[in-house]
Amino acid sequence: MISDHIHFGGGGDALFRIERSGYEKAGYQVFTLSHATNRGASPGPHDYIHVESHSPSVRKALKFSHNYGAERFVREVIDEIRPDAVRLHLISKYPTAVYSALIGQIPVIQTLHGPNLFCATSWGCLSKDSSDCELGVGAKCASRGCVSRVMLPLHLSMHTRLKDLVMKSVSLFHCISRHLTATTRDLGYGPVIYLPPAVGRQFIDAEPATHSGRPTVLYVGVLDQVKGVDVLVEAFQAIARRVPDAELLLAGKGRLEPRLKEMVAAAGLNSQVRFLGFVDNTAIGDLYRQAHVVVMPSIWKEQFGLVGPEALACGVPCVGSNIGGIPEWLKDNEWGYLAEPRDAVGLADRIAALLMDRELRLRFGARGREYVRAAFAPERYQQDMMAMVGQYEAQSVHR
Repeated sequence: MISDHIHFGGGGDALFRIERSGYEKAGYQVFTLSHATNRGASPGPHDYIHVESHSPSVRKALKFSHNYGAERFVREVIDEIRPDAVRLHLISKYPTAVYSALIGQIPVIQTLHGPNLFCATSWGCLSKDSSDCELGVGAKCASRGCVSRVMLPLHLSMHTRLKDLVMKSVSLFHCISRHLTATTRDLGYGPVIYLPPAVGRQFIDAEPATHSGRPTVLYVGVLDQVKGVDVLVEAFQAIARRVPDAELLLAGKGRLEPRLKEMVAAAGLNSQVRFLGFVDNTAIGDLYRQAHVVVMPSIWKEQFGLVGPEALACGVPCVGSNIGGIPEWLKDNEWGYLAEPRDAVGLADRIAALLMDRELRLRFGARGREYVRAAFAPERYQQDMMAMVGQYEAQSVHR
């Protein structure tokens, strides 16, 4: 199993852990390969780490050129292990290096968590207004304001090289949302299979939220403009006027944090907005259960948004943007509400409606919990995953 990182704690890493557990339960010996600036405190005996010794600027340059050291490392690990199959997850740090190392090797199954193979921003919609993009990298990426004209030649060069490498090395593309599946097929990548991700057992088995105490709005994720966190903070100003004792918890870190803190201070909401920093996956369940509403206000396309189903599994209704893969699991007016991206007024209205009606929250939470426990149980995902792997394991060819 290869991914850019395996210890970050985001949604992609959560799925990575569920998959690893599934392989091990099925009797496979599982090895992982990732990149890191150091080896960490205690990597497992089957965890291979390509140590990145360069500065951030050099690492970025190597992404767009080619990291021969990373390619050599992947080849050496493959030669040593001689696996029956390779599973790829997030491959964006040194994509040309990883895919080059896998050409002519054993069957490779690529999980696509987003459109990073065919989008310069890795989000799949226009940055200015959140509208759909036909994807593919070209001059339009600069003219539409998604990337700078300075960076465009680098994106064009890498995209041209990368598509050829990917098509030569990947046996099957696994997409986590119907939206992403359709996009992948439309752009000529294949074969493609749709298999939505699983929610961790710790959320499935958790006691449901009681929806008592102070009205609490929770956001979990990176603090970045693409996630719409500034829209949420703007919406919370209106929420606080309607629900004076409400609080907003922001669990995550990111480059938008200083601006968000300025917005909170300017609105006089320091006593009602808490910045929790990064919250590890092992502790996030308790945070969900304390919340009354979990919000996913993304302005660019979430291809799935695992935070939402995790919260629903804990009996907490969600309010999310009507974009990307979110509407695939968030049924409007059943276990939450959909709002249009960038619409702070609409977002505030939907969140406030839930905060002011405990019976509605309990009803939505119970429906969402039932839905997630049936649709996204880890055992179901692992069973489907093993069937997918078995189909391509038969094609295994060792050098």
